[in-house]
Amino acid sequence: QYRSNSMISERVKELERIGFEWTRPTGEGGRKPDDASWWKRINELEEYKRGHGHCNVPRGYKENPQLANWVDFQRRTYRSNKLSSERVK
Repeated sequence: QYRSNSMISERVKELERIGFEWTRPTGEGGRKPDDASWWKRINELEEYKRGHGHCNVPRGYKENPQLANWVDFQRRTYRSNKLSSERVK
């Protein structure tokens, strides 16, 4: 379980601030990351967006497979309703 809903809500807001989309436009579709790795991936996602203009990191993204897996995990968690209502605003 996550430590607090406020932390979860903060993470969702940060993802949405950089334009993260919870569903893949193409219809494509663990372990809990610690805070340091979560923020590392946010920074990588921001860098990806600067270079590509969107947050739709493809599965199997060879330049950063860890980022691709992390993005996929965020979407799967969202779709499986494992996120609290406070997290998705």
